[in-house]
Amino acid sequence: HSDNQNYILTLHLGLQLEHGKCSLHVGNRKRDWEEGQVMVFDTTFIHAAVNDSERSRYVLVLRFWHPGLSPEEQYALHLSHLLLAGTPDPEKASGQ
Repeated sequence: HSDNQNYILTLHLGLQLEHGKCSLHVGNRKRDWEEGQVMVFDTTFIHAAVNDSERSRYVLVLRFWHPGLSPEEQYALHLSHLLLAGTPDPEKASGQ
């Protein structure tokens, strides 16, 4: 999937996983997760997480502004997200 938000980068830190059985695919690239290692990627590229092990995979996920954004762009994007989050669901508002 892709989130089409090129103004945010995503960081994954492998906390607990089975070595050699978990990977992250971003665009045409595949990287195996390793415990204690960080991967940063742009989620506008098609990406998928794969867990081929028999146990759960635990990953810390952080999202942050793309470093190429100006403070004004960050503010405008933050404001637009706040406004959209406060918009009522039309189906709930109409009682359906």
